[in-house]
Amino acid sequence: SSYGVKGLLIDEKNIYLSVSNEIEDECYNITILKSPLNFDKLNFKIRYQTKECIKKANSYGAFQPIQSGGVMVNYDDRELILALGEFRFRDKAQNDLSDFGKILKINKINGTSKILSKGHRNVQGLFFNKNENIILSTEHGPMGGDEININKDLSVAKNYGWPISSYGEHY
Repeated sequence: SSYGVKGLLIDEKNIYLSVSNEIEDECYNITILKSPLNFDKLNFKIRYQTKECIKKANSYGAFQPIQSGGVMVNYDDRELILALGEFRFRDKAQNDLSDFGKILKINKINGTSKILSKGHRNVQGLFFNKNENIILSTEHGPMGGDEININKDLSVAKNYGWPISSYGEHY
């Protein structure tokens, strides 16, 4: 399925799942679910949801749930990093009011978020080097345009250009 679980993260005490979630009729977002790590029963609660959902039928004219990202890595004890695709609603990646097409830092306690970078199509690989404070991400770009992105300055939201700048061809 193009829907369902998009990412998994386990820290010392909790398990986090990022899932595509139908929050309105035919309108999807990415939601992070959190449960205490328990080998008898998992009790998931919503920890974070994107600010908006993307409708299958939308004004942009495109929708692709497989292009939703969802990979997560630990940032520290209080925060995690989440990469979100843009569901093929390309303009969302440059819109600062949208979470889609972004890499976000999410507070594990209260679910607040901060944009670390934007202009992403569909990040699938994510690594955080805590000692150097660097994020490496691999991204399914357009045809002929896959990317490896290196973010060395997390104090300012960096723009990786999608969809206005790319080495590949739009599908």
